[in-house]
Amino acid sequence: MNQWVDKDFLMGLKGAALSVGLLHVTIPVLGVVYATVTPEGAPDCIGRTEGLSHLIRNGQPVSAGLADKKLSKGSRVMVSAAAVNKPELNRELCAPACFHAMPSIAYRLARVAVGDAVCGVSLYPVSAHDVVAGHALLRGAGGVLLGSEYNLHAHVVSSTLRRSTVCVPERRA
Repeated sequence: MNQWVDKDFLMGLKGAALSVGLLHVTIPVLGVVYATVTPEGAPDCIGRTEGLSHLIRNGQPVSAGLADKKLSKGSRVMVSAAAVNKPELNRELCAPACFHAMPSIAYRLARVAVGDAVCGVSLYPVSAHDVVAGHALLRGAGGVLLGSEYNLHAHVVSSTLRRSTVCVPERRA
């Protein structure tokens, strides 16, 4: 029997998460991200389904309004856990915002979707199945998911995104 356990969870890194996403054709329409151990100390569950006007965080409705978020002093950029190994570089790259390191790309995207940060980044290759739930949450909050080899309207679940994955507020004309 094969079992999969997240190595970040086994290492005790806070922010490791379980994520479940559902695609309709190729569009992410449902996302749930559950972090059992968070930097704040309490479990955190963030979800949304297509047609719902808001996200749900720990049973409560949340409307983040990402379209109005800007990279500024006091804002946060969610980066991978490895960022703690090069804090000066990450401070410089995320300026004027501060960086917040955590292991799960799904949880980083979920935290952006509920307004805890302005952007989430992965500098390492990630599997498309790791971002489906977070992408569904971002869509519900008015955000987008960008990647160098990633089509915003098509998930190829078996593929791996090769370069950085960045989520940003959607620009509206």
